Amino acid sequence: MNGDFTAILDHLRGVLFWLPRWASAAIVIALVCAVALGLHALALHFLRRSRAGEAQFTKLLLMRAANPTRFAIVLMALVAAVPSSGLSSAMQQQFIIPLTAL
Repeated sequence: MNGDFTAILDHLRGVLFWLPRWASAAIVIALVCAVALGLHALALHFLRRSRAGEAQFTKLLLMRAANPTRFAIVLMALVAAVPSSGLSSAMQQQFIIPLTAL
């Protein structure tokens, strides 16, 4: 799975070869975060529409857990995307260290 993810990001960076390295890395990271947010919204939509979303407690739980889970999904997407984005290792360290301190 990780190999497929890296292959997809490498292909995307190959398509963006004409951009500077920092710009293509920013686009790759933004797209990974957008996909993560879309998957989170889709999962939340299905959970709200399922039978589990009918109970009052479950509705409240889903409503309150939406923001923390969204943050966690984006954080995981960033940690996975930054090493494959094409940034130098010094830039990766400056980007990842504040994220892992959260």
